[in-house]
This record gives sequence, C-alpha cells and structure tokens, in this order.
Amino acid sequence: MALNAVHDRRKKHNVVEVVFRGIPYADFDRTGHWSTWSLLRMFEGSLLLSASLSPILTTATSKDEEYIILRQHCKISPQFYKDINIHTHFNPRIMFWCHEVGKTSLNMKVNLLSLDSDHVYATNVRKAVNFNTKTKKAVPNNTFYLEQAERINSLRPSYKWLAFPKELPTKRFTVKKRPLYSDTDYMNHVNNASYVKFCLDCCACAAQAKFYIHFEADFIYPVLDVDIQYLGESYANDDLEISTWQSTVNISDIYCIIRRKNKIIVKSFLRFALTKLDQVDYFVSRL
Repeated sequence: MALNAVHDRRKKHNVVEVVFRGIPYADFDRTGHWSTWSLLRMFEGSLLLSASLSPILTTATSKDEEYIILRQHCKISPQFYKDINIHTHFNPRIMFWCHEVGKTSLNMKVNLLSLDSDHVYATNVRKAVNFNTKTKKAVPNNTFYLEQAERINSLRPSYKWLAFPKELPTKRFTVKKRPLYSDTDYMNHVNNASYVKFCLDCCACAAQAKFYIHFEADFIYPVLDVDIQYLGESYANDDLEISTWQSTVNISDIYCIIRRKNKIIVKSFLRFALTKLDQVDYFVSRL
C-alpha cells in the first residue's frame, strides 16, 4: 500500500491518494466480481488511512468526538464490472478530498481509479457529522475545516442527493436479519457497508420470490447507484426487519428500509442495470 498527498492542478485542490496492491480474494462475490459492500469498505478504509495526511477524522476539541457517517452515495461505472474481476490484475488507486464543509458536517468525495489509468470506475460521496459520543449531539467541526470552509465551498456547488419516497407503499417484501459481530465496526455498531449487504441480500430474496418485475431469481445484476441514509444504529444480535419495493416509474430502481424496534434506521436507493452480469468461470482442480 502507498499513501501520497497530491495537488490536482485541473480542479485546483489537494487530494490524498491511496494505492493498494490488488483486491483481497474475500472481496469478490459469487459471480467473481468485486462486491458492492466490499468496495464501500475499501473506500472507508482509504479514508481512515488518509487521516495520517489529512485531519479528516481528527477532532480538535475533545477525545469524545467522532465523525460518524450520515449518508453516502456510490455511483459505479459499467466499466467497473468489465475490467475488474477475480482473474484480472487490478491495483486500486483511491483519491479523496473534502467536497463541502458545514458547521458540524463534512461531505467527502472519493474516486476509484486504477494504478495504470485515470478512468474513474466509481465515485463515493459521504456525509459525516462531528458527534459527541457522551452528549449524543452534533458539535462544530474541528478548526482546520472551519477556517477553510469558505475556500472549500467556493470550489464546487453543493452536492445533490437522490430523492427518497416520502410515503412507503403498502406492498413490500420483507425479511428478518440478525447481524453478526463480524458485521460491526470498531464502535460496536453495525458497519455502514454491512447495511448495503443486508439490502442486497433482501433484494435477492425478493427476486427469488418473484416480487419484482424483470429481475430473476439469481439476481446477478450490476449495481450502478447506491444512496443510503443512516438514521439510527444497530448492534450484533439485534432483530432487524428489511423491506424492499420496486419503483413504479423505473424498474431499475429498488428501495429498501431497515427497521429496528419498529423504527426506521436505514433508507436506501439502489439502481441496477437490467442486463445480468457475466459470471466469471472458475477452474477448480481436484487434489
């Protein structure tokens, strides 16, 4: 792994670049492609590693403060599925910079490229808030960002998040899930990427039950967009209820909600390609 600070002359800002050597075998899904939830985990890991060059995850006022994620949107290029699979040699190059600064929040943007090209395979925007773990309230950003807020915000327009339906349909497909300890993070909460995996598993169950139009039981369709809102938290062994439904406007669009104790803690929007992924051939030798 390599970690570098880079100045982007074209966009006139500093970025942090993290380069990994290959993709772990466990990150590939049953089709032989890089799973969406593992991609999001690598983005998360890149931000944590970037903290050594940028104060993105440090707080200037109290050890009781943490930046916690409120929302994220990941847009994945179709080329991602063509160029990256279990048989290709792909070295991820992940670039990060601060996109927008609020009084208590930050929007961080992360791009996935390869070590060999500048093609953007995926873009991830994350909204985080500086949170006091004792008072359970948002607190002002560290001074590094507050001092540079005007300069950073003047470089680009505010990010436009995707709209989520205001009313839930009565017809929804629902499964129950109990998170494992391996689904949690260092704060003992269910990790943000784990919720994406839960939603995709729910979608697969719904397709198998013939709940959706077009999508078939094996449900191996490329994910092109994920927009997920985190409204609450959950822990290992909690009883979660995951519900899904399909858009009446565009059959590519799927919505999910996750409930804990009858309270919605996650809302997600997923956009899929309508053509199935090609499953990568595996050659298994018998010893």
